[in-house]
Amino acid sequence: MGFLQNIRGLFSSSNTHNSFVMSNGVYGYSMSGESITEQDALKVSAFFAGIKVISETVASLPLHIYAENGDSREIYRKHHLYSKLHDNPSPLYTKFEFIQLLVELAYLYGDSYARIIRDKRTNKPERFKMLHPYDVDIIVDHINDLLYYEYKPTGEKLNYNEVIHIKRNSHSSKTSDGINLPGIAGTSVIDYARDNLGLIISTERFGSQFFKTGHIKGVVEIPGSLTKDQAKDLKAALDYIKTNKSSHNTPLLPPGVKYVQVGTSPNDSQFNETKRQCYLEIGMFLRVPVYKFGMLENSSFSSNEQQEIEFIKDTIQPIVIMLEQEFNRKVFTTEEQKHLYVKFNVDGRLRGDTKTRAEYYRTMREIGAMTADEVRALENMNKLTPEQKAELKEEQANKIRYQGKDSKTTEKEEKNEVKDE
Repeated sequence: MGFLQNIRGLFSSSNTHNSFVMSNGVYGYSMSGESITEQDALKVSAFFAGIKVISETVASLPLHIYAENGDSREIYRKHHLYSKLHDNPSPLYTKFEFIQLLVELAYLYGDSYARIIRDKRTNKPERFKMLHPYDVDIIVDHINDLLYYEYKPTGEKLNYNEVIHIKRNSHSSKTSDGINLPGIAGTSVIDYARDNLGLIISTERFGSQFFKTGHIKGVVEIPGSLTKDQAKDLKAALDYIKTNKSSHNTPLLPPGVKYVQVGTSPNDSQFNETKRQCYLEIGMFLRVPVYKFGMLENSSFSSNEQQEIEFIKDTIQPIVIMLEQEFNRKVFTTEEQKHLYVKFNVDGRLRGDTKTRAEYYRTMREIGAMTADEVRALENMNKLTPEQKAELKEEQANKIRYQGKDSKTTEKEEKNEVKDE
């Protein structure tokens, strides 16, 4: 493999200059000399944890189909796709597994794909089939602004609305005739973090080698000279110590023989500091707070709670919006798109726990910044009906009257106390 194969978005010319084909591939070498594939990257604990926490967080969010009717909206369970998206998109996957795969593959390969299998009679979507990124080529006709997907195992050419396509780190790509087309495909985060991942793997290998041999590389100084047989015996003894399970024990050397260290100890090489810095950078590449990797130095409950909200807002919400928009434009007909849409409920995670949200809403209501209906909208609830509004007004009026009585009672008691004095 050449070093240039690190670059994704390789193009091969098609039969005409009006279109081009983009192929997937994640491979290449880091500056430390380590070969990094998606499987190698997942062996790095921080990278594995980051990918999992992102994909599982998105997959755990409630997903519903909503119907808008004027000013009101409600969960629309009657739609034929509701149970598929909410519970069972495919005979092979639950909703959690399906969404998790879409997000994971997009991060690992830059693109993830799910084919929309439609009913042959009605043309309505009935299930989804996951496609491995290696099995899909993106074909772009830039003259007519058309996009297709080629499923390589069967050679099928699929229209753009037959495939759910999620991409991460979209980039501009050049066609065979020199035209730049931005945002056609994604780029694996591994391509950007390759050198960092390579450094972590090299560091891990160094640590493993040290603990395996039990000593640092060095040379043996011998006063005078040895016969051929003496040198052979000494080498055999040292090799035995190096490879034997007793390698961590203190070796006994013949008189006058001295072992001189020429390697670097883990402490001198700042083994732990290097790993920690690499983990911090993995967190930046993935936009994941490092306390989710188990790095809890200088952290507290309040700071972690704030970082969690930022994580949902800055990392999870953009992915959710991408998923929602892709589903909305491809699973609904043009007429359905006017009043139906899919939505993940991130509001609860975004605004903290129930107590925090309640206090926030109460404050906003007291200062007149929000109405009851606006609060209910944030919680994915319908607006109050006229009957509910009347009941709410009555409850508020009663509360004011009771507060007034309590205030007058308190004033009377204070006056009586003054008279008694």
